[in-house]
Amino acid sequence: MLRFHSRFYTPAVEAGVPVIAAAIRYVPEDGSPERELCWYGDAAFLPHIWKVLGGPDFSAEVHFGEPRIYTSRRTAADATHTEIEAMREQGEVALQQAG
Repeated sequence: MLRFHSRFYTPAVEAGVPVIAAAIRYVPEDGSPERELCWYGDAAFLPHIWKVLGGPDFSAEVHFGEPRIYTSRRTAADATHTEIEAMREQGEVALQQAG
């Protein structure tokens, strides 16, 4: 995961509203790497989506954290990043234990 840009947290920090971390994890049924389903970097969207739609079936897991109010946008970005990494890691461990 790339680092989160703190400027995107400015509206929530200035308004004093909660931020809720959300982690999305894709699970291809054929066991291929999750990155094959992710759109990132300078990849063009249309070729990517055609590749995904024509590929193996997959499911998506979504996990939400607790609402948190931050007074610093840098703290918000760093804490949210850490929380999402932990949620994704827990999902991987659960998947390995189930499989």
